[in-house]
Amino acid sequence: MNAVACEPQHAGTILYVDDDEANLTVFEALCEGKFDVVTTTRGRKALEILAAREIAVLLADQRMPEMTGSELLERACRDFPETDRLLVTAFADLSDAVDAINRGHIRRYFRKQWEPRELEATLVESLENHRMRKKLAEIERRLLETERVY
Repeated sequence: MNAVACEPQHAGTILYVDDDEANLTVFEALCEGKFDVVTTTRGRKALEILAAREIAVLLADQRMPEMTGSELLERACRDFPETDRLLVTAFADLSDAVDAINRGHIRRYFRKQWEPRELEATLVESLENHRMRKKLAEIERRLLETERVY
């Protein structure tokens, strides 16, 4: 697991899971100075990270050993529903993306090699979506507390 040391422009942590170290390096370079990023090469390690700290956005490669991206995103959807989920796939077969959409309720999928500006814009949107969901949950919590008082 690596963390990009930077002063991120956008609040929230992004977790990128890919068994190809070169892809992790490219992603970290793209995000440096813009986003707080954590990376890992394994799905099981990603689940440990999700359990240990708040992750705003989970970006997972589809083809990985031990656990596919779809499987990881499905588990994240069930266990960490507040995390926005994105899929990266290098294969022309869209059945993997459809599977992730249906099982992992992903926000979006990308084909490798992604277009940097498009990926960055989606990450910003996902971080904002996560922030708004947290804010809404806090408002709902306060409303429930207020209703109990009256």
